[in-house]
Amino acid sequence: MKSSVMDRACEVGYVVGVCSLFMAVGPGLMVLNKDIMEKVGFPYPFLISSMGLVFSAFVAHIMKALGMLKLQYESTVDFKFWTQKCLPVGVCHAATLAFGNAQYLYSGIAVIQFLKSFTPIVTAVVTYVIMSRKETFSSSAALVVLCVGTSMAASGDSTITIVGIALAIGSSLTEATRLVMTD
Repeated sequence: MKSSVMDRACEVGYVVGVCSLFMAVGPGLMVLNKDIMEKVGFPYPFLISSMGLVFSAFVAHIMKALGMLKLQYESTVDFKFWTQKCLPVGVCHAATLAFGNAQYLYSGIAVIQFLKSFTPIVTAVVTYVIMSRKETFSSSAALVVLCVGTSMAASGDSTITIVGIALAIGSSLTEATRLVMTD
């Protein structure tokens, strides 16, 4: 009995630790990316975005080559499957990251977070357009409350430009499309 309680406590502690780390790393990377582009003077948001993706792909290929990674669906993923299912998701993900990083050149972090907070509503609209799936009234109301609450929490530098807004729209649309494609 005691060991199951201890095991459960360890599981909960692990989950809380991982979630805490995730919540700290995300904002830290936002600030780091903005500093790299503005203070260091490296205005190449697409290159910054691609470095993480290329590194992840490199590590995955090395792990596969060393036998540390077993691909569960390797026989299913042929060229046609990859180009029709995987590639569009990857392109949308890369575009979301690139648009998101480019925003730091044209808008303040608070404005970016404010605009990003509406991505769940954009996702619901894209889901309706692509899959004809309607949200329930209670789900829609919850989305609006969530987005308004999140947007109110964004405070700080309020620098805003038309280019920044266009990049935010591109980021939200590509993220929403990616999420719908993986549904």
